Amino acid sequence: MRAELGEELPSTHYRDSKDRPKVVRYWRMKPMSGEFEPNDEVDELRWLDPKEAAELLTYDRDREVLAALGE
Repeated sequence: MRAELGEELPSTHYRDSKDRPKVVRYWRMKPMSGEFEPNDEVDELRWLDPKEAAELLTYDRDREVLAALGE
């Protein structure tokens, strides 16, 4: 799937399941072409409005990134 890269959103920092430091960076994007293909990292893609997405998130750090998108 190809997307147009927009503004960078807040990054998240945490320790993974092996106690290694991890930084995850996010960007606002606009879908352009192609189709999503499941892989080892992501098995599903869904387009949701921010409120619906917030209800599905597990971690507060991900809610903070979503909040940066605004309504």
